[in-house]
Amino acid sequence: MIRFSVTIPAYKSTFLSECIDSVLSQTYKHFELIIVDDCSPEDIKSIVDSYSDIRIRYYRNEKNFGAENVVRNWNKCLEYATGDYLICMGDDDKLKPNCLSDYAELIDKF
Repeated sequence: MIRFSVTIPAYKSTFLSECIDSVLSQTYKHFELIIVDDCSPEDIKSIVDSYSDIRIRYYRNEKNFGAENVVRNWNKCLEYATGDYLICMGDDDKLKPNCLSDYAELIDKF
């Protein structure tokens, strides 16, 4: 059972590895990581392919939604999500290692 779907609508590669690393280093392990490449001119796929973790799922949009239609890319991420709860990150965001554990604890408590 996947409890959390962590989604990254990606366009820039600069901090993407750090973002992915922060998700994969979570103390809570029942999550999927969905990366949706918004038809970036940067090589997002090579960065994602450098990881060998079955929790990572990569998709590439055929057409760039762009900054004006960023919500469309978030919705694309939602289409792929299978978890009970969703966390949408930017490609330059990072999670603290206990973020998902803290969320799970609060969900169970309340």
